[in-house]
Amino acid sequence: MFSRGGRRKSNFNMFSNISQAVANNLTAKPMIVAVPEPEPVVVAVPEPEPEPVVVAEPEPEPEPVVVAEPEPEPEPVVVVAEPEPEPEPEPVVVAEPEPEPEPEISVPSVPNLLDAIPSNSTITVTFEEPLENGGSPILSYQYSLDAGWSSNDLEPPCVSSPMVITGLANDNTCTLKIRAVNAAGPGEFSRPIIVTPEE
Repeated sequence: MFSRGGRRKSNFNMFSNISQAVANNLTAKPMIVAVPEPEPVVVAVPEPEPEPVVVAEPEPEPEPVVVAEPEPEPEPVVVVAEPEPEPEPEPVVVAEPEPEPEPEISVPSVPNLLDAIPSNSTITVTFEEPLENGGSPILSYQYSLDAGWSSNDLEPPCVSSPMVITGLANDNTCTLKIRAVNAAGPGEFSRPIIVTPEE
């Protein structure tokens, strides 16, 4: 063992050597000191705890599938629509034509007495029709033997010239006139002719 004094001397020498070495190193080439790499630190990772084991419960057995029988389709209902009644035709109203107003008629004008030829109890009279019939056909001609105071019709009626007057008394002078008749009535008498029947 060293004494305390010898230790101090030894330390001093060591420091002197170190100082000398450092001084040498300052002038000498640098010395590369290999520093050992640190050893990797291995950290132990704790092992994961095992997952709990889940015991699956048995699935229940499926219920039996009951297949329902299809319901029968309903029979189609045939609805027979009753035909709509045909509308009755509206009655055709035929308007009766309004009667045409009857034309105004008047008595015929005077016939033109031409001649009167006497014979046995007979007078044959010739004449011309009136110029106007008054708007109505001539129905007959009348004669007068007394200058128009009375009138006579022939049987059958005379409707045109000549007019034959029979059944007269011979040698009886007559003043003969004639006139036309239509639906409005008789017209005026013609001019007179004096005549006498004779055998």
